Amino acid sequence: MKKQHIILIPVIIMLYVIYLIISYKYDEYKIDRHIDSIVSLNESLRSKIETTKELIEYKSSKAYINKVLKQEKNQKNKAEIVLLITPQKEFEKYTSDIPEINSDIQVIPKQINITDNMSIKQRWMYFLFKNDTR
Repeated sequence: MKKQHIILIPVIIMLYVIYLIISYKYDEYKIDRHIDSIVSLNESLRSKIETTKELIEYKSSKAYINKVLKQEKNQKNKAEIVLLITPQKEFEKYTSDIPEINSDIQVIPKQINITDNMSIKQRWMYFLFKNDTR
């Protein structure tokens, strides 16, 4: 029995060393994955920062301000001639001939109302008592 115990002790020590190696490698793997994710996040943030810097620089330029003033505020520079170019569809929309009215439409004559020529007092007498006092 003692021989069996003597063989078990090195096996247990080897298993413990294998466990330590595996746990170390797993921790190293987790740290590497975390570093990779932080690096990729950092790169994406840098690219976003660069694009926003370019956008801010563009929007603060005189050309952009001039463009916005011309489009939204209808302003122009001194000695500048404005040409408005419209597409063909838009032009035809406003320059087409007015279609003729169909002669099939019948005009309904206006019905003459008995109270049209009455004064207010006469109308009240008519509505209340059905008495025409004209």
